[in-house]
Amino acid sequence: MAAVPESVRARLMAKDNLRVFLRGIVLKEVFSRESRRIGLDKDPEVKAKLADLKQTVLYNAYASRIQGQLRVEDKDLERYFEAHRGEFGKKSLAEVKPEVAEKVREAKLTSLMTKVEAEAFKRWGVTVNEALLDQVKVDQAQNAKAKDQEIKTLEQRVGPLPEETKRTIREGGAPIGGEQTR
Repeated sequence: MAAVPESVRARLMAKDNLRVFLRGIVLKEVFSRESRRIGLDKDPEVKAKLADLKQTVLYNAYASRIQGQLRVEDKDLERYFEAHRGEFGKKSLAEVKPEVAEKVREAKLTSLMTKVEAEAFKRWGVTVNEALLDQVKVDQAQNAKAKDQEIKTLEQRVGPLPEETKRTIREGGAPIGGEQTR
């Protein structure tokens, strides 16, 4: 429960919510064991999804570590505020400090990620053909059909989905089970 955000934890403490949450945790473990028992962990598609999930978890852990290195100090805020004073009218830095802090953080994070990315690409001998990437086109109609098929497949597995879940999937979010849509 320590990993659950406080705002969610408060809602879970209602008797029925907690029961559903805990049942879900137990069911996840039991179904995982059943999956291994019947050999689903050996299925090439499942193995590929697990490898992708592992890569995503490692990516997120590394990105979080990088973000943890980010430091925004008062002098950074003051410099940004002075350089962009016109954006804030007659307001003082104290009045717009959260907005300035977010802009400084975003700029520093972009710079830091660019630097770390370049270092990693160099370390691993990776290059990206930007001209080739610029040529990639997404067929929106085909993408919409794929999303609808994904929803249909999920509904066959778990039953009708709430409209909000369907909308999240169509907008590129993760469906039930945390599988990333493409």
